[in-house]
Amino acid sequence: MKRPHYKTHRAFTLMELLVVIAILGILAALLLPALSKARQHAWSVTCLANQKQLVAAWMMYADEHNGRIPRSTCHSSDSWRIQATEVTNVPPPGLDPLATAIWQAQEGYKQGALYSYAQDPKIIHCPGDPRPRPATSFDDPGYDSYSIPEGLNSVSSRYQPILKHSEIAHTSARYVFVEEFDPRGDNKSSWQLVDTGPLADYQGSSWIDSPAVFHGRSSSFAWADGHASNRRWVEIDTVKFAASRDWTKFNHDPDPPDNADIIFIATGFPFLRDDGGNP
Repeated sequence: MKRPHYKTHRAFTLMELLVVIAILGILAALLLPALSKARQHAWSVTCLANQKQLVAAWMMYADEHNGRIPRSTCHSSDSWRIQATEVTNVPPPGLDPLATAIWQAQEGYKQGALYSYAQDPKIIHCPGDPRPRPATSFDDPGYDSYSIPEGLNSVSSRYQPILKHSEIAHTSARYVFVEEFDPRGDNKSSWQLVDTGPLADYQGSSWIDSPAVFHGRSSSFAWADGHASNRRWVEIDTVKFAASRDWTKFNHDPDPPDNADIIFIATGFPFLRDDGGNP
């Protein structure tokens, strides 16, 4: 009687399995940086689109208000937005703490001056921003990724503020929106800087509030002529300061002093210059 033939399969040896695992590990090590870079690029593209919409809304607001620009502070309806902690509306029922925090921040934008001109509240958030988080008794959500400099229609003891768009002589060289990372939560009020002004060639300028590095080493800016661009930070000190989650990191002296990043920031910071020069 002919016996049936059973085909046998040789099992992998331990050595072969280890070789396969090693190859997979090498492939992962090669692919993950590329995937991370692609994700950061996508975040950067979205962020620039957000900035363009925000500055377009800012310019349309000025056009319809006799040139007057919205307040850079976040406390009144003529501010570009209302900060999340000052929103008094009751959120819809059934939202979890994180969804409530996002709703609160978006509602603050809806109550501000720009919403009529750009009606997507998601544009105030860069997808690379590690916030928001559920609000606690010690901080707040931090959904908003952008701020307007203190020199644009604010109450300031450091600068004579610009109140009208026409007061900005070099619109392509003065930024209106900057990415800000406040590890405590919401980017409250306007974005502050110690700007020494043109008489000293901006030397001695220093950080008060923090920039951001939401997509690699770069940060986006929207400018008073309506364009938006990315700035790749040159100094590692700037990158570390921007990425720091230390709640006490503010009022930071750049290292080295008068480096390319702080000069770039100070040169583009908008306010009415004390020396009679054009802003």
